[in-house]
Amino acid sequence: MLVNGKPASEYYGQFTWDKTNSALQGAAAFPAQPDGRDVFLVTFFLMPDHTFELFYLEGTGEASPTNWVVTEAATDAKKRRSGTWAIEGAELVLGSYLRCGGATLTGHDALSCTLTTPITTTAAQDQTATCWLWFHGAPDDQLFADYVP
Repeated sequence: MLVNGKPASEYYGQFTWDKTNSALQGAAAFPAQPDGRDVFLVTFFLMPDHTFELFYLEGTGEASPTNWVVTEAATDAKKRRSGTWAIEGAELVLGSYLRCGGATLTGHDALSCTLTTPITTTAAQDQTATCWLWFHGAPDDQLFADYVP
């Protein structure tokens, strides 16, 4: 299967930790909840051994394919998930959490990832975030210390 003109394994392989030393990150809006939550931010690392580390938070803010702002993160909505990723046809699948396809953003390869299982708020399910390389550290960085399983 081809993704943006490349074999799927090559396309998704370009985003693995051993090639990038970085994560992919994106955000999506969802219907506002009674507590004000209306956006999620997802950051994930694809490891070359086909495991992943995913960091998810919800809060209030705005999200578009090219920009997002989370003005206030919900204190109970910082979650860490781990698992295995696989390529199924032309899609990248991160456990039961995300299904991603190829995308292009500002002339660069990216991913269009749909939340397939709610991690905190059910209203976030089926919302799609455009994810691109986010040049930041590693899954064990202090930035992710307060994300809970």
